[in-house]
Amino acid sequence: MNARAFAPDVFATPPMVPAVVFAGGAVEGAAVCHTGCVRSRNEDAWFADARAGVFVVADGMGGHQAGDRASALTVDSLGGLADAPPTALDRAHALRRAIEGANRRVYDASVGDVRLRGMGTTVVALWLHGGQAHWAHVGDSRLYRLRDGDLRALTLDHSPVGDLVRIGRITPQQAAAFGPMRLLTRSVGTFPHVQVEAGQDAARPGDRYLLCSDGLTDVVPDATLARVLAEEGEAAAATRRLALTALDAGGPDNVTALVVDVI
Repeated sequence: MNARAFAPDVFATPPMVPAVVFAGGAVEGAAVCHTGCVRSRNEDAWFADARAGVFVVADGMGGHQAGDRASALTVDSLGGLADAPPTALDRAHALRRAIEGANRRVYDASVGDVRLRGMGTTVVALWLHGGQAHWAHVGDSRLYRLRDGDLRALTLDHSPVGDLVRIGRITPQQAAAFGPMRLLTRSVGTFPHVQVEAGQDAARPGDRYLLCSDGLTDVVPDATLARVLAEEGEAAAATRRLALTALDAGGPDNVTALVVDVI
């Protein structure tokens, strides 16, 4: 069965944290999107089309309805990739163009409506096709891959600390000591143009990918992410446990965890 999901879902408080399950083609997975324990609104959004191999998580910002709108516009723009013809498409280029298009949509909506001024969003997207994984991101929503028990972050935050890692001034281990970093150096929709960071690698059967918002990674260390992803065989169980771990840590922000298994 192929399943799609779009826009934030406000789920019940712990211990009831349902997961949306999807499957199609050579992948299967699940997602949880929770408001958290402090926020009154959910500004996260996500999208999954297993048959097309397109997966997206966005974390809106701007307050009131603006964050909701920014993340929803962005996942809607990237969700259009699922309808792309299955030809020899340059997927890395298509991902970049889709995020650039989302940036323009969010920015134009922001300058056109005073109620939306200043809104923006992060985004991380994964496209699996033909044994290849293509990804792109802006901001601090992250993509991880668990392979043979080893968890690797495939993205690096666009934040002051992340930028120091990017230029080799500090190590990722040193960056972790700084704790949550609320300031972003890049976001979707804040300015007319955005610089998108992208990558690609081979995807293997048995690989497990995690796309998530910072509501998870701000309170759950990478070592715990790795343990949960390795211990939970079912994607739905993994997403629920990850979300509950964030909520048990206080759940100060919206939490989205989307797990994709290559089968």
